[in-house]
Amino acid sequence: MAKDGAQIAVTYGDPAFYRRTGFAPVTTDTLPAPHPLSQPMGWIAQSLTGANMPPIQGPLSCVAPLDNPAFW
Repeated sequence: MAKDGAQIAVTYGDPAFYRRTGFAPVTTDTLPAPHPLSQPMGWIAQSLTGANMPPIQGPLSCVAPLDNPAFW
């Protein structure tokens, strides 16, 4: 992803699993979720540039197969 210009990677999943690969919890104040989160502790991200992650503004979207509020 970094080779394609992405600066951050975001996922919504088990923080214990993803922590092993460099992900850390973020808040919806720092990184707005595309849908309300039923498990906010699973909202996690990592910088792909090594820089601290600045607050992200504006609406975010996700890939179409996961863009269903029932998943969130």
